[in-house]
Order: sequence, then C-alpha cells, then structure tokens
Amino acid sequence: MVHVEDVANGIVKAIEKGKNGEKYILTHENLKYKDFFQKVNKITHQNSVMIPIPDFILKTLGFIGDVLRCFKIKTNLSSVNMKALRIDNFYSNQKSIDEFGIEYQPIEKAIKDAVRFFENKENTSKKLNKI
Repeated sequence: MVHVEDVANGIVKAIEKGKNGEKYILTHENLKYKDFFQKVNKITHQNSVMIPIPDFILKTLGFIGDVLRCFKIKTNLSSVNMKALRIDNFYSNQKSIDEFGIEYQPIEKAIKDAVRFFENKENTSKKLNKI
C-alpha cells in the first residue's frame, strides 16, 4: 500500500536518478487485505462485518470465473484474481528510500486522501447529473 503522491514522486525521482535497467518498487506499508480494510473501516467510521472466505471457496469462485470467461461472459472472477487474494505479496521499499531519498507518507493519510477523492468525485458526478 502506498500513497499515490508518493508513487508520482517516485516516478519523477526514477527518471531523474534511476539507473538504466534497474527496477524500483514504490511501496510503503505491507498489509494483508484484512488489515487494510480494518484501517479503512476505522478511518471512515464504519462497522463493516468482515467474513473470512476459506481458500477452497476462493479457488472454486476462480474456477467458475474462468469457465464464464470461456463463454465470453465478462467477470472479475478468475483463478488469477482469487490467487492474488490468497497470498501475501510483501515487498521492500528500501532501494527507493536509499537511492531516491523518498519519505513515504503514512498509509492512514493515503486512505484518508483516497476516501476524500472518491467522495468529491461522487459529489461532482451527482452535481453534473442534475445539470
């Protein structure tokens, strides 16, 4: 998880200071989905119930999605997407800190800013629909 401003800043730094052929990971806090959504719920003052879904159900949903896609039915369900939900992808940002001097913003600020962005976007869309 990372603030979008930090990613934009990191891209500029990579263009300015990056070494040709090198790869840089622009990330900040490693969170499991459960932990991320707990933070979102706390920041947005929601009491959403989170129900853990067993791996075999996610695998089954992924298989169903793959079959639906074979029949040209559009769906976000796929075995690849369900696998991504079941694994913990954690990465280190140390290289971007060392080489670019990036100071990442707290993930709570990223969540607040993202929520504010989507709320403003929704309000703008509603105003435009009234016109």
